Amino acid sequence: MRIPVVRLPQVAALPRLEPKLRTAPVDYSEIVETIKPTLPRLDEAEFLEWLKEKKKIVFLFGPPGTGKTYHASRLAARGRVDLPHGVTVELHGGSLPAAAGYFTVSMAQDAERRWAKDLGGLCNGQVTTIHSFAVRSLGLGLRIFPTAWRGPDGRLHLSRVEGAEAVRDISLAIELTRAAASKSAGLLYSLDPYMQEPGNYLFNLLDYALHVGGVPALRAAYMRLDDRGQAAWRRYLKLLRWPPELINQVLHGKAESLCEAAGGGYELYKALVGGRIKLDFTLVVEAARCLRQPYLLACGKQRVAPRVLLLDEFQDLSPALRNLVARIFPDVEYIVLAGDDDQLIYDSLHGASADVTLKIVEMLQRGEIPGEYHVLAKSFRVPEKPIAEVARRVIEAVPNRVRKVWHGRPEAGRILRIHRSQLRQAVEAELAAGKRVFVLTADNAAAQSLMLELLDLLPAGLKGLPGSLRKLYVELLEHFKERSSLTAYLKEAGRERLSPDVVRFLEMIKGREEEAVKIIKMALDTERALERLEKLRLFVDTVHAAKGLEADVVFIANFTTSEKLRGNRRLTYVAVTRARETVYIVEYEEGGRWLADL
Repeated sequence: MRIPVVRLPQVAALPRLEPKLRTAPVDYSEIVETIKPTLPRLDEAEFLEWLKEKKKIVFLFGPPGTGKTYHASRLAARGRVDLPHGVTVELHGGSLPAAAGYFTVSMAQDAERRWAKDLGGLCNGQVTTIHSFAVRSLGLGLRIFPTAWRGPDGRLHLSRVEGAEAVRDISLAIELTRAAASKSAGLLYSLDPYMQEPGNYLFNLLDYALHVGGVPALRAAYMRLDDRGQAAWRRYLKLLRWPPELINQVLHGKAESLCEAAGGGYELYKALVGGRIKLDFTLVVEAARCLRQPYLLACGKQRVAPRVLLLDEFQDLSPALRNLVARIFPDVEYIVLAGDDDQLIYDSLHGASADVTLKIVEMLQRGEIPGEYHVLAKSFRVPEKPIAEVARRVIEAVPNRVRKVWHGRPEAGRILRIHRSQLRQAVEAELAAGKRVFVLTADNAAAQSLMLELLDLLPAGLKGLPGSLRKLYVELLEHFKERSSLTAYLKEAGRERLSPDVVRFLEMIKGREEEAVKIIKMALDTERALERLEKLRLFVDTVHAAKGLEADVVFIANFTTSEKLRGNRRLTYVAVTRARETVYIVEYEEGGRWLADL
């Protein structure tokens, strides 16, 4: 590993130096944000030409709470829907096999339940996440992903050890592989979803590059990394069993796709079938894009190509995901798009952009794409006064957007400002009144701080739990298996070594151990996301995690550790419009505020 040379500035008199001159740590968060705008992006022409070939495109725009997902699902399933403003939209005259892609796991689970109950029987693969389109199109199940192993001592491993059992959590296996690759390059990596270390930023860049520009963008990003960053990426691909020649072709060659780097689509597919190489969630999209295997539904003993396709939360699709659906759904005749460019907040994560949404609307208006678009004008969630009024005022200052006229529910809502010292009392009061409560902020670090601050109220995160809180919950469950007394736990753990937040939490659940165990188990459950969302009353997380969801009361903590999120009007718009009744703006004296002008 090369050590960078440090050049001291010329000064009149040098101060006394330490025995060893240490270089400042590399700020990978800044490096990553500098690289992202420079990466080549996939040409959207292929996707737009694919749209032109279809019999009909229907684009439903839905401001928050207007039911765009509800109406889009019915249109895709039945071929016809009556919109709330008196317009009937028809796709086709009969029932055609449809595939529907939703943006998050919880949205897909909710949609699957709704389709099965209200819209007829389901074929395997008919309703899923948009990302799962890539996995299912390959037809190789989950064996293309790495596996983690838990040894008899409870430790996790990347390779099988004596007595170890496979862990079903693919996300954990991928995170462990990235952590190992980062460690080998001398970089920290956090397995905590609410903490970011240098390795996390590096692999966020890997995901971003593949989503915006495929292998060429990945190569361009790699060439701009320092030695440690490059070593971490190379080690990661090696841990995924990639042979040296494939790694070199991807990172140093001239291949335009993973298939080309592997020597052709057949060679790549053969390597995947034989388990000779593994993929992660993002590389699976790249592989499916270049292999172009048609997406099929398993209906009984038959496998059929869908002729109708629904893409929900369309504005949040990355260039690679849009290119993917154009390639694996060649026989689709009708397309339903549902979305709202005003709610696009995933641009920094995988390069989603409102440009394509605006382009599609222009092409529909000019007749270049066959079809129509509609704006659903009534929100069944957001009260008109004052929440909808404020939300519109915030978002209307954003340039280059699809103009929408909409209004909220006639019932009056509230927007209140409180000091951070009043947060706990206000949350307790709303929970006591039987309300479902979100406490939202702009970034992971701020969300973790809030979750620990409100620990005695048994909060849960929408996307998970901070590592320290998960560890505490797991320890408590293990303790309750043996005995019910919290006094013993406090004695064993050492009250003086526990934080005041944890001590307050333990004191609060005394006498309520059985109830606490049920809530903790639900908070730890990562598989039944929808059930967790429905049963738990309090969530503390980022606005990104709450996308597409709603609560009676939303507390918005107006502080952030991220400079780039400050004044983000789309983020403010999404946060405010999660509320059915009341929005609390929680003001902090210190730190950076992130809310756009309210």
